[in-house]
Amino acid sequence: MTDTSHIRLRKDGSIDTAYWRSQAAHDAARNVTKGSCRAVSRLAIFVAMLPLLGRWT
Repeated sequence: MTDTSHIRLRKDGSIDTAYWRSQAAHDAARNVTKGSCRAVSRLAIFVAMLPLLGRWT
């Protein structure tokens, strides 16, 4: 966090806080969807295996 070489600035020289808030929101949404995609794929695999599990009981 102390690396200041990639700070996005506005034309007046102030830090573009709206850009950084937007980046943080996008990163958070990306992390949430990444986790939910994994959960959905695992659920789909489980549902696909259910007919096979019924044959072995």
